[in-house]
Amino acid sequence: DDALTETIEGQTFNSEVTTYTDKVKVGYKLDRVETIPLIITTGENKIKVYYVTDNTQTKNISYTVEYYKDGKLIDRVIEEDTVHVLEEKITVRKDKINITDMYEGYSFVNTEPENIPDTVTDGTIIKVNYEIKDDLSYTIKYVDPDTNKDIKPEEIKNGLTYGDKVTENAPDIDGYTKVNPEESITIGTDENVIIFYYTKRTDLTYKVEYYFEG
Repeated sequence: DDALTETIEGQTFNSEVTTYTDKVKVGYKLDRVETIPLIITTGENKIKVYYVTDNTQTKNISYTVEYYKDGKLIDRVIEEDTVHVLEEKITVRKDKINITDMYEGYSFVNTEPENIPDTVTDGTIIKVNYEIKDDLSYTIKYVDPDTNKDIKPEEIKNGLTYGDKVTENAPDIDGYTKVNPEESITIGTDENVIIFYYTKRTDLTYKVEYYFEG
């Protein structure tokens, strides 16, 4: 390192130099010193001091992954690693960042930065954004429990948001009696189904009429 090279003046011919100033830097250690002791001559007098990287000098650096639901911070995960004291970056564990299904009922939107880097500096924050699903649906079925068959075409209702609570009232169906007049469900990510059961009416009558003609 030319910036550290120093010239010591006022030396006496044929004198002996046995010391030097140690200028080790952080992250390095002394490896060897050449031409010491040094006998001062009229030629070039030079002491060479060599340093090598000291792998025992380490430090901890970290980055943080923040998870957001609809813009609200929900979880914070700190990833830390031990690196050489001269290192300024940490490797990002991309496989540990959930960009698919961190939260039930929420869809992954993006990350900040958009492209997750391979390495980051100490203290970096990576944001992962999710938003609530609002494209869910539910199905209404009308079933005869004795046959387990539909007695009316099923209905599908779309445009529901995760967590919505839905209440439906069973409609009248000619010839049938409602078993469960009202049903409620909370919209989830699996199949959302409301089933109304109907039994055939057994309270009906008929008449026999007699006619004498002529």
